[in-house]
Amino acid sequence: MPRLSPLVYALLIPACQTTVNLTEGTETATENSTVDATNGTNSTNNVTEGVTTGNCTEGAEGCSCYGNNTCNDKLVCSMKNLCEQSPGEMTGDSTSTTSGSGPTTTAEGTADTTSGMTSDTGSEEGLDGWSRYREVLIDNDLPGDLTDFQVHVDVDYDSDMAADFADLRFTDEFGTMTLPYWIEFDTAPVNAYVWVRVPVIAAESITTLRMYYGNPNAAAGSDGPATFLFFDDFEAAELDASKWKTTAPIQIDFGRLKVFSGVVYSTKAVADFPGTWAEARMEWHPENVNPNPYPSGFMASESQSVGPNLQYYNRQATHGIVFDGQNILAEPMLEGGMGTTFIAGIAADDTDTYFSYNRGFPASPSAALSFSYFLLFGHGYGKTGGMENVGDVDIDWVLVRRHAETDPLTFIGGEQNP
Repeated sequence: MPRLSPLVYALLIPACQTTVNLTEGTETATENSTVDATNGTNSTNNVTEGVTTGNCTEGAEGCSCYGNNTCNDKLVCSMKNLCEQSPGEMTGDSTSTTSGSGPTTTAEGTADTTSGMTSDTGSEEGLDGWSRYREVLIDNDLPGDLTDFQVHVDVDYDSDMAADFADLRFTDEFGTMTLPYWIEFDTAPVNAYVWVRVPVIAAESITTLRMYYGNPNAAAGSDGPATFLFFDDFEAAELDASKWKTTAPIQIDFGRLKVFSGVVYSTKAVADFPGTWAEARMEWHPENVNPNPYPSGFMASESQSVGPNLQYYNRQATHGIVFDGQNILAEPMLEGGMGTTFIAGIAADDTDTYFSYNRGFPASPSAALSFSYFLLFGHGYGKTGGMENVGDVDIDWVLVRRHAETDPLTFIGGEQNP
């Protein structure tokens, strides 16, 4: 079962541009592809903030230790300079062992066979104007490398940062390649929940990134389409015809897609099962559900219509309904009741299919899936549902990211000067 970090939304994602649009479906589509980067680095570096040492022995994990100062924990041991310091020198801030003013080179991604949206896993952006950085350590316990993988990073606000986190930038461990990232939400100026797309996270070891900040003139760098295999936050005035079709009029308001009838479905298969998560942040409206015969759902399906491989997640009163097109597989209790915004997730690995609520409890009531899938919002019959009335649902964003048996953990180190 996947290890998923709990997520608590203290505030809703800030409202987007106010727009209202009624759109009829379109049959135009564009071919899309994802990027699978093949280069990455694994590194060992200095002590990080918030990491404590344990029971150290001379030579543990290659460390050379002083007295009772310890480093038998794999994460701590991987940081090569920790055990070379005297006890009085072990602080939260680390000393850079590399030099340079920021990223100056370009790394281009290479295409793989997964359908989805095109994005780069590295690019060139000079960071001469950034005054601070911290190392981000990614701890991967799995026996295999994670390739072109999205990791989440909890960023606490630092007084050197822009209050809205616009100046965040992420790079490889040497500061030579910038990496795509997306801020899922922030409580400015307290903390931000960030996803970073990493070319390679090495197996059973620590991979190191840098997080730059400290540029009051920086433009916002958060970029969902570049970070994920598929992404839409519905901030445009109209539904993106290269990504979506619809069988009935829809509305986009304050950066939310509103579905009242029929279905909105992806023009192309967006990704493959197993190996990915499809997630959507959404809300059902309690005042508009009971009169409607069909609750509106979030679906990952082998086709744009109902079929043998349909994974369906909808909500009725206090329960989430997990449905496979033929049978109800599970009815987990959900927090907050109708009208509560939450994240619905569907994933599959080599043995199970998972359904998650706010990235918790993943239930696995069905066997593994293996097919390319479309995304759908609305009627459970897919596009054959026509303009049939459904329970009203708002979709804030939808994304597809990589799935792993155990999500890597991330830790942020002490402040350094480039």
